Order: sequence, then C-alpha cells, then structure tokens
Amino acid sequence: LSWEERNLIETYLKKGEIKVICATNIMAMGINLPFKNVIIAMDKIYNDEGNYPPNYRTSLTFAAIENMGGRAGTLEFGRVIFLAHSPVLQNIYQNLYFKFLKDNNCKHKANKQSINIDNDLLTYLLRLAVNINLNYEDLKNHIKKEEFVSLKSQSKFEDNNFLSGYWQFAFNKANIHKRIEKVLNILKGNRLIRINRNGVLSPTDSGILISAKRIKVETFLFFKSWLRYCKKGDISILEILFLLALSPDGKALPIPFSQAI
Repeated sequence: LSWEERNLIETYLKKGEIKVICATNIMAMGINLPFKNVIIAMDKIYNDEGNYPPNYRTSLTFAAIENMGGRAGTLEFGRVIFLAHSPVLQNIYQNLYFKFLKDNNCKHKANKQSINIDNDLLTYLLRLAVNINLNYEDLKNHIKKEEFVSLKSQSKFEDNNFLSGYWQFAFNKANIHKRIEKVLNILKGNRLIRINRNGVLSPTDSGILISAKRIKVETFLFFKSWLRYCKKGDISILEILFLLALSPDGKALPIPFSQAI
C-alpha cells in the first residue's frame, strides 16, 4: 500500500468506521492497526503465474504470522486466533507454533534479556571520547580501581546516562595500561580521536560517525581497507552484502529462528 492508502485505513479505523479488515500477509505489513483480535488461516494459496492450475497450498512462516498478528500478537494487548480445519491440524499447530511462541514471547524475553559481554576496548574508548570530555589520567585511575570495568559499573561516568544499552563491556585489568596505550595509538593513527595538551580525548568526525552508527571500530577499519583495495568501478549490491557479512559486526549479528526457517 502507498502512504496515502495506509494513512486512510489507519485514520478511519481509529474513528471506528472500519470494523473488519481482510488482508494477505504481505498487505498486512507496514500498517499500524490497534486490533485486539486477529484471525489467521494456517495456510495460504501460492501461485507463481497467476493461473489457477499451478496453485498449491503452503504453510505460513513465523515471520508472516508475526507480521499479520501485529499489535494483537503482543501479550496483554490482544489475541491471535488460529483456524485449524481438523483435530490433526490442531495438534500439529499446537506443537509447531504455540510451543515455539510460548518459549519466545515478549514477556519471556523481557524477563530473560540476554546481555552481550564484549571486550572490545577499541570501541569502548572511542565511545567514551565521543560522549565525555575524558581526561587520560582520569581514565587510567578509573580502570585501576576495578578488576573489571563495564558500561554498567558504578562510577561518575554513569551519571551521564549514555552507558545504558544492549552491550556491556568488560575488561581484565591485567596489562590494561599497555593495552590502553596501544588502543589510543590505533585511534589516533586512524584519525578517530585527538588528544590535546591537557590530555583530554576528543573525537574526529569519523569517530563521531562510528559511535552514531553503533558499529565497532574494527568494522569501520575493515570497510576502509576494503574501499582502498577494491577495484575501481561500480560496486554491486551483492558485493556490499558480502562485505557486511564478513565484517566484525556482521559476523556477530544473530539470525532469529523465525527469520531462518
């Protein structure tokens, strides 16, 4: 649907003039509909050519169910009703879909949110430089106090409220000063930070861009190296996808089960 068509549906639904909507899983995507009841048939008719003879039925994927369920699929807001045509299908759907959805619902994820622990000192120091006018001596003293330093640690840095988020960084203090020196030299050598005469770290435009995009410094350097050595000419979409898959951030990116089937 176009933006105008989606806006038309959303507006009159909120006014109460639209009571029922019938849509395919594709048409249901991208529309913000506060329905509390969504009825889903567990299979669909698939046709490549648009003619009746080649038609065949296929089951819906988890991604299609999530897209069609919308807000109603969220716990404590609404419900998604599955239509099974026989007790056999009911048993199949119960074991196939509901068992998975029960173990992977929003409430379950909220209670058992996974935390990624990363020891990427390179990215950590760059983020500190971007968010705080950090003095080099203060940085060394802060790390010296703790066996591990993490983004959730109790320190004066936490008051800035920039340390919240999905990632937590943890570092062993063994040889930490030498590692800091090495990392700062890498950041300076690649023109991602500056250190003034007072020892205060400040980011360059490239350093700010890396932090804003929430990627690792290693990913940025990997992209930079690839652009330097790649052949001149047009870059295809396939090359870009392949590059992203080989990057440090790409390798660490999980693929949800519902997207993988």
